[in-house]
Amino acid sequence: MAEEIEKLWPELSRHFHKVALSRSWPSHDNSNERAVIPRLSMSEIPGVRARTWPGLRYILSTDISQFYASIYTHSIPWALHGKSYAKANLGKTPADALDKAIQRTQEGQTMGVPIGPDSSLIIAEIVLAAVDVELVAKVGRLVGFRYLDDYELAFRSLAECEHALAALEGILSTFELRLNPLKTAIDEVPRTLQSPWVSSLVRFPIRRATPRQTINDTVALFSHAFELAAVNPGAGVLKYALQACRNVSVAEIGWRTLQGLVISAVAAEPSSAPVAFDLIDHHAAALGQPVGKRSVSQLIEAMILRNAGLGNGSEVAWALWAALHWNIRMTGAAADVVSQMEDDFVALLALDADARDLFARPLNTARWATFAAAPGALKNEHWLLTYEANQQGWLKAGGRAIARDPFFRALSDAGVRFYAATRYGALFTGAAATVPGGILRHAYI
Repeated sequence: MAEEIEKLWPELSRHFHKVALSRSWPSHDNSNERAVIPRLSMSEIPGVRARTWPGLRYILSTDISQFYASIYTHSIPWALHGKSYAKANLGKTPADALDKAIQRTQEGQTMGVPIGPDSSLIIAEIVLAAVDVELVAKVGRLVGFRYLDDYELAFRSLAECEHALAALEGILSTFELRLNPLKTAIDEVPRTLQSPWVSSLVRFPIRRATPRQTINDTVALFSHAFELAAVNPGAGVLKYALQACRNVSVAEIGWRTLQGLVISAVAAEPSSAPVAFDLIDHHAAALGQPVGKRSVSQLIEAMILRNAGLGNGSEVAWALWAALHWNIRMTGAAADVVSQMEDDFVALLALDADARDLFARPLNTARWATFAAAPGALKNEHWLLTYEANQQGWLKAGGRAIARDPFFRALSDAGVRFYAATRYGALFTGAAATVPGGILRHAYI
C-alpha cells in the first residue's frame, strides 16, 4: 500500500491542492514521530476560525458518520480520476492498484480502510479533496475549512447554509458516505472559537507558592474537570486535564493525592490511560518516589474485567502494559477474561505477562493456539499473533506455517521481532499528549 501511495504521490500532491479548503492535507512530519501529519494541528483551529468567520453570520458545522469505516475503497479511483472514467476503465487506472492494495490489508474487503496508520490520513484526503472540489463547483467560493472529516463553513444567510448542506449531502452520497446528523448544526454568530470547557480548563489557576497550595488547586482542577466531563461526554475532557498537570510541580506531600486523582480520571475515562500512565511515570521519576501499586493494581483489574467482555482491546492492552511496566500481579479472573479475547495485541501482552508470572493462575492459551494453527493464519487478521508468539517462544502452534511461508521464514531466520519483550521503561511517546480539543495528537480516527 505504501509503495502504491509513493507511485501516486506527484498526482496526489496536485489533487490535495485543487481547492484551498482542507487544513489537514498530509504534510511531512519533521519530528519523525509519523511519516505524515495534518498540515495544521488541532491547537491551531481556533485561530483559523478567528481569521475565517469575521463578517459572516451563519456557521455550518458537520462531520461524516463513521468516516474511516465507511470509506468504499473503489471510491479512491473515483476521487482521483472521476467516477464515470474510473468505472469505464475499471482496473486500469493508476489508483486501482492502490484500491487493491488497501483491500489486501483487510482480506479483500472493500468497505472501510485501516484505522491508525499514516496511510489513513492520505486515503481520507484523497476522497475528501474530491468532495471539496465538487462542493466548490456546486456552491461557489467557500469561506471556511475542512479538518479531516469535519467541515466548518461560514455564510451570510441561513438559506446559503442550507443550500451548502444539501449540496454536501448529495456529493457525499455519490462516494457512499453520509453526514452525522448528531453533529450537524447551523449556528448564528457569535459562537465560541473553541469549546467552552477547553477555555475553562486553560484559565484554571494553580498556585505554586507552597506545595499545599499547589496540590489543593490541583484537586480543585480535577473536581472541575469531572464536572465538565459529565456534561461533555466523549469530548476527552479528563485527557486534557491530565495533560495540563504534566508541568505542575507536585511535592512529595501531594504525590499520593495526585496518583489518586489520576487513577480516578482513568476509571471515569478509560481512553485517557496512555496520558495518565505517562503522567504517573513522569511525576514518580521527578520526585524519586515509588508508584502506589495497590491503587494501580485495583485500576488495572477493573479495566480488564470491565472491558475484556466488551471486546475493548485498547483499554485492556493499556491495562496489561501498565501491569508489565510496574510489575503488578493480576488475578486469575483477569487471566480468564483476557484468554477469551481475540485481539492480537492483547494476546501478546498477556502472554508476556504470563511468562513473567504476573497472573495468579496461568492463561488458557487454547483459543490463541487455535488461531495460530488455523490454515492461512499468516494471511488473516491473526498473522501477528501467529508469527510473534512463535518468535517469543510463547506459542509454537504457528511454527509449521512460518517454516512453509518464504516471506515469514525469511523474517524468522533474520530474527525479526515486532514485540520488544525485554524493553520496559518509560516508553510513552509524544503521541500520547493531548492538544486543545481533547484528542490525541496526530490521531486520525
